Amino acid sequence: MFTITKEVLDSQEALITVEVEETVVQTAMQKAARKIAAQESFPGFRKGKVPYHIVVARVGEPALRREVADTLLDESYKDMLEQAEVQPVGPGTLEDIQLEPLTLKIRIPLEPVVELGDYSDLRLEMEPPEVTEAELAEALADLQEQHTTAQPVSRPAAVGDQITLGLVEAQANGEVFIHDHDVNIVLDPADDRVIPGMVDALLGLSAGEEKLFHLTLPEDFSEPALRNADAEFTVQVESVDELLKPALDDAFASVVGNFETLDALKADLRGRMMELKQNEAYDAYHQALLQALVARATVKYPEFLVTEKMEDLLQVVKERVPQQLGLPWNDFLRLGGMTEEQYRETLRPNAEKYLTEDLVLEEFARREGITVSEQELRKRYDDLLAQLDLPARAPREFSMDLVVVQDIQQRLLRTKAMLALDRLAQGLPALNGEVIAVETDAAPTAA
Repeated sequence: MFTITKEVLDSQEALITVEVEETVVQTAMQKAARKIAAQESFPGFRKGKVPYHIVVARVGEPALRREVADTLLDESYKDMLEQAEVQPVGPGTLEDIQLEPLTLKIRIPLEPVVELGDYSDLRLEMEPPEVTEAELAEALADLQEQHTTAQPVSRPAAVGDQITLGLVEAQANGEVFIHDHDVNIVLDPADDRVIPGMVDALLGLSAGEEKLFHLTLPEDFSEPALRNADAEFTVQVESVDELLKPALDDAFASVVGNFETLDALKADLRGRMMELKQNEAYDAYHQALLQALVARATVKYPEFLVTEKMEDLLQVVKERVPQQLGLPWNDFLRLGGMTEEQYRETLRPNAEKYLTEDLVLEEFARREGITVSEQELRKRYDDLLAQLDLPARAPREFSMDLVVVQDIQQRLLRTKAMLALDRLAQGLPALNGEVIAVETDAAPTAA
C-alpha cells in the first residue's frame, strides 16, 4: 500500500516520505468521485449515478488526488507511523505533497532522548544562611516606615515630606498621558520610582498652590513612544504633610506586635527573616543541584515540545497580569510595545531551560527507580479536594479529573526525585523510590 522512507533529523524529528501505490490511489479516487456524485448536482444525471469521467472533468484529477491524500492522512496515519517504526511525541506536519505519483512528506516530532552520564560522584554543600545586622536594621526601618504618621503642615514642602496633589496632568507630543487625582508623593530625591526632576519641581510648594513645569521623560519610560520626550506637567497641591517616624524603643515594639521590649521584637524579626532565608537557600541549593545534573546530561528534544512549554508559560502570564498588575492583557502588550507572538518568543529561553530540567529529572527518577504509588496519589488528591472544601472521591471515582491527577503525579515525582538527588549530593545512601518521604517544601537532608 505504501512505500516509506525515513530520515531521522538532528532536530529530534523524523521526516518520512510516503509514496502511495497507484492502484490504491485509483481505488480511492473512484470512492471520492462517488462521494462527490452523491453530494453535488450534475445536470442530466441522478445523484450517485454520475460516471467517473464526468466527475473528474468537473473537479479535476489534481483535486481528487488531494482529496485522496487528505483521506489517507485521516484514516491511515497510524499505519504509516507503524510501518516507519516511529514513536511520535506530538502530531506530525505535512511538509510537502506530490500528486503523481502521490507522495507525502511528513515531519514528525520524536520522543526526547536523555543521556545522564555518570552522576554517582555529584556532591554539593549548601551555604548556611545568615541574617546580618545590616539586614535586621533595614527590616526595622521598614517597620518604622509602615508605622509612620502624617502631620499636616502649613509651610512649603521640604525633603522628606509627603505632598498630596489634587490634580496631576501631563501631556507630550500633543497627547495627555497622565490625568490623576489625589496622588501622594514622598519628596525623596533618591526615589528612582518618580520621574527624574519631579521631586525638585514640587519642593517649596504649599497647600493650595498650582504649578506648571516641563520635564524630559526618561529613556526607559513605560510607553516607548514617549521616551526622551518633553512633557508639560500641571499640578495642584491639596496638602503637605510632615512624616513622623516612631522611635525604635520598647514602646514601638509593643505597638508593632505586643512585644515587651525592642530586643524581643528584634529576636522575632530575626527568626522570621532566618526562616525566609532558609527557604530561599533550599530553593537555590536544589536549583544548583539540578543544574549540576543537567550539566552532565545530553538532551535532545523536538521543537514541538519547546512550543508546548512556551504556550504553557504564556497562559500562566496571561492569567497573572490582570491579577497582579490590574491590566488587561492587550494593554500589557501595548505598554511593552510587543505583539503576543513577540512576547511568546521572549519565553523561549525559560521554556528550553524548564523543559531540559524536567526531562533530566524524569530520567534520573527512572534510573533511580523512583515512582509515585496510587496511595500517594490518592492522599495528595484528597488533600487538594479538602483545600477546595470538596468531598473526597470514592476509590472508584479516582480516575476522574485525569489532568489534575497527572499534574499531581508529576509534582510528586519531581519532589521525590529532588529528595533522592539531595541525598546523593550529600553522600548519603539512596533510599528505595517507594519509601522516600514526600514533603511539599522539603529541606536538604541533614547528614
